[in-house]
Amino acid sequence: MEARFDAMTNESQETQSASPEAARMAGVELEPLEQARRFAEMLTQSPVWAEWVSAQEAFQNDPEAQGLVQEYQQVLMEIEQELQPGEHYLNEEQVARIKQAEEKLRANPVIQRREEAIRGVIGYFVSFNTALTGLLGMDLLRLAGVNYHECCGGDNCDCKE
Repeated sequence: MEARFDAMTNESQETQSASPEAARMAGVELEPLEQARRFAEMLTQSPVWAEWVSAQEAFQNDPEAQGLVQEYQQVLMEIEQELQPGEHYLNEEQVARIKQAEEKLRANPVIQRREEAIRGVIGYFVSFNTALTGLLGMDLLRLAGVNYHECCGGDNCDCKE
């Protein structure tokens, strides 16, 4: 699981096995680095991470899901090419084409599972932040200007939060 974490976060093995001296030379305090490593270990050992890895692998290995993503991207590229210079608004037909491609994506069970797994991982981070907020008496993510929603972690959902 740890190797998959490295691959998923694009971190090199050198970063993962940094010595205290290398960490100091890179300007990273060892204590926060070690605490981040512990958090990463907790995450990679959690059921939500295992589901994310499994769902991501299923997504990457499913030709239908990959085809739907390519189809969606193709629709977006075509519409972008149709726009005239300085034109910033889509016409009804273009919006309908995008919505149709999105509906196909959302209807695919492999893509649905992957999206649910992503929400699970985001939920893990939201729970961690909620716990920190309770311990510190302040919401560090909001203080840092990060916009998230309790329901999904993102700001592209339909909730009214």
